[in-house]
Amino acid sequence: MNTSGKHLRHLRKSRSILLRQVAAKLDIDTAVISKIESGNKILTESQVTLFANFYNVSSEELLTLRLCDVIFENLKNKPLSRCWNALDLAKEELKKR
Repeated sequence: MNTSGKHLRHLRKSRSILLRQVAAKLDIDTAVISKIESGNKILTESQVTLFANFYNVSSEELLTLRLCDVIFENLKNKPLSRCWNALDLAKEELKKR
């Protein structure tokens, strides 16, 4: 899953910005941004802030997409029934907060 990377690629392309321009402005290596956009690397939380400011979008939205990617990466090779059970338990625990 590459929810955040696909979204960042969409933002960049919809603004007709080159990868190297983003890299130069954010002082992040072009290869790193390419890996994020292609789903080979997950954004860090500090990178979320940089991209949100650069594209003038909500950091909350990017953080949510990033969390989706992190959860998927942790569950993708587990049995599906165990994933659903774990997510249900996590949801119940989160309701208690």
